[in-house]
Amino acid sequence: MRQLTANWNLIRLIRLALGILIIVEGVRSQIVPLAVMGVAFSALALFNVGCGIGGCATAPPPSKQFGDKTVEVEYEEVNKK
Repeated sequence: MRQLTANWNLIRLIRLALGILIIVEGVRSQIVPLAVMGVAFSALALFNVGCGIGGCATAPPPSKQFGDKTVEVEYEEVNKK
């Protein structure tokens, strides 16, 4: 319950409003998948989950190491004639 009432900002309010708008439009036009998508968007805003700034960032791929040293990969440029 605490997560529902804390940390509200403009972007979260916009996400909730868009989710509600999608629900209303889905019900009004009788498109069930659209209404379900609106429920999902609204839930993301209510529970404040999703990919924010750096929220879904992945770590860079590890470099290949052999023993103590890192092996640099050499690339050869190929030109089309």
